[in-house]
Amino acid sequence: MNGTGVETIAANEPNLVTIILMEVLYATLITRIFSKWAQIKTFITSAKAGLIIGLFLGALPALKLFSTTTNLIDISGVLTRAITFDICFAVAGGVIGWLLVKE
Repeated sequence: MNGTGVETIAANEPNLVTIILMEVLYATLITRIFSKWAQIKTFITSAKAGLIIGLFLGALPALKLFSTTTNLIDISGVLTRAITFDICFAVAGGVIGWLLVKE
């Protein structure tokens, strides 16, 4: 979050257990989509699909936060989150696709 109202939220240390759980659940979701529903099993195709999924998973919650709260996130924060998720999910998708080829 990068808006002017962020100072009012208490800064807590990140909870690594929940971060790891979140990443495992994201990987499980992507693997399930690629292997069972989309039959994606190449690095390039899965990286492209990961990019698209990352765009939606990054931008949509940020847009909701932008449109329903005051000063917690601005439009540059929405774009930053979307780009960050794009990159992470493209890399993760590519790796998952590469590993699915090895099956």
